Parts: sequence; C-alpha cells; structure tokens
Amino acid sequence: MPTPDRGQDEYFVLMSHSADRMLLGGVPMGPGGTSWTMGQRFPSSPSQPVPINVVEGYEEEGLPEFENVPPVMSTAVYKALLNAGVDNIDAYDAVLRSKDGSIEHAGFKAYNLIGLISATDFRQTAFSASNPSRSIDAAIDSLVIDPARARGVLMFRLAENTSTILVHRRVKETLEAAGFETIYFMAPPEYMTL
Repeated sequence: MPTPDRGQDEYFVLMSHSADRMLLGGVPMGPGGTSWTMGQRFPSSPSQPVPINVVEGYEEEGLPEFENVPPVMSTAVYKALLNAGVDNIDAYDAVLRSKDGSIEHAGFKAYNLIGLISATDFRQTAFSASNPSRSIDAAIDSLVIDPARARGVLMFRLAENTSTILVHRRVKETLEAAGFETIYFMAPPEYMTL
C-alpha cells in the first residue's frame, strides 16, 4: 500500500454530533484495568458483547454512528474504516443497553485505537494557559499537526490529548463518500479541546 501524502492539510480531527442522538454512558475498563483511550493493546479480549449503557431518558433518541467517549462505532463505520486501510483498531462486538435492560441495540463495535502519536507542531499549536500539561490531557486552543511526525498513519489518537482522534485525508474521503450523517471533520487549527 502506498504511503499517503504528508502535506500540511492531510490530517483532520474526527468529530461526531447530532442534536437528537442517544446519550451513552461509560464502557467497562478493558481487561487488566487497561484504558480504552491510551492506545495500548489489551492483554486479552474483553467479554463480548461489550455493554455500553444508554443514559436514562435517551433510549428513544437516534443511534450513534461514531463516538469517541465511550469508544463505540456502528459496524458500518468500522467496515468503512477498514476499507480506507485503517489497520490499527481492535474492535469488539458491543451492545447499547438501557439501564433496565429492556432496550438493546446490536450492530456496534467497542474499539481500541492502537498507538498514540505525538504529532503536534509545538511551535505553532496554541495551548491553553489554564493547563500546563502537554501529554495525555493537554488543553488546546488551536492545533497544528506536523505531518512528518504523523508518519503517514491513517488514524490515531494524539499523544498530547488522547481524546483527540486524527484521520488522514484518505479516511476522511472514504467516510464522506459513505454518507454518514453525524460524522464530520475539523481542520486542526479550528479545533479546541473542551
């Protein structure tokens, strides 16, 4: 597979939003207490399907296509990512479940995106003065990616802020062509962490 171009505009922050989407609670810790957002492979597979709780009162809202927290995506999004060439996702069957267990939705994957990449251009990125951290939970006011540091990886969590997922233009174009309604992309300089 050819290496993607590494131009400055080759990476985008993967986002998701819908005003009427289902609100989800947390996901159980991975085996051995491993976090789903630290880019580490689990020592063993979690029990499946992985239960993901639907917040009470949101059971009838629209089903999500992709969520960063908790890390869950529809099977259709997972297949599209594989078709785009993404090869660093460990995915496990998941079920969205109401608190009382009366409502369940299959067709989802809990995912562990393997590998953290420190791809921030530290000279140009604007960090919030309210948080001195530059690793795991950095507060970012405007992100600039150094394409050379991203090394052509198609999808990854940013080591400086692990709740930030970046995708290569090729992944962006694949997901856009698939017509997912709640997934969108933000140019890094427009991105702010909350």
